[in-house]
Amino acid sequence: MNCLEFRRICLAEPGSQDNDYLRHQQGCPRCAEHAVSVIRGDKQLAQALRVDVPDNLASRIILRQSIFSGRAQRRKARRMYALAAGVLLAIGLAGGWFIVNHVPEVDRAVIARINAVPASRVAKGQISSAELIRVIRTVGGELNGEIGRVHYASIYYVRENQCGQLIVQGAVGPVTILLMPGVYIEGARDLYSKELNGIVVPTTIGSMAIVGEPGEPLHDMEQRVRAAVTWQL
Repeated sequence: MNCLEFRRICLAEPGSQDNDYLRHQQGCPRCAEHAVSVIRGDKQLAQALRVDVPDNLASRIILRQSIFSGRAQRRKARRMYALAAGVLLAIGLAGGWFIVNHVPEVDRAVIARINAVPASRVAKGQISSAELIRVIRTVGGELNGEIGRVHYASIYYVRENQCGQLIVQGAVGPVTILLMPGVYIEGARDLYSKELNGIVVPTTIGSMAIVGEPGEPLHDMEQRVRAAVTWQL
């Protein structure tokens, strides 16, 4: 296993127990340090999302924070996880804003995850069907149809809920799909910025977020995913 393959697996499953992965981690100090950094970031994110915040606070806060461009901006966003206690964030996107009256926990989780793994960073190549099926099964689904060209698939957590992130090639550019079983919302809503648009929609087992570039037919992608993935109720 080379460093590139190790880091790809590390982003998807930093706690992997694969023998080749563990051997490389033991023999490569730089990759071992990278794995520690990824695990630390996941823990900080989980801690940030456990915070209960007064409902009336969000309307007073609109934080312009670029989370989709540049390494410097990503470092700033990660530092915000540690400061998340007591703060609801309406996070600006590169050159634009998420304009909202309140920022529910699900929306914060969507923004934070897309910041952690931007589609533009991993939208290269194509993963195997076996890897896609494994990730979808891990979060309680079965793949029964075509989603499209999938660049990336990984598992992450929103509180104790195991969720899946897919990055699929869309009509305009890469599209991030977050499958969030156990994370329920009352109704569908939109997320907007100058760089990225998104929707968060309820599903039979929780919710799903789809985020892509302006002009991307997100509802078409939603229907494609709903048709391709069935859930174990």
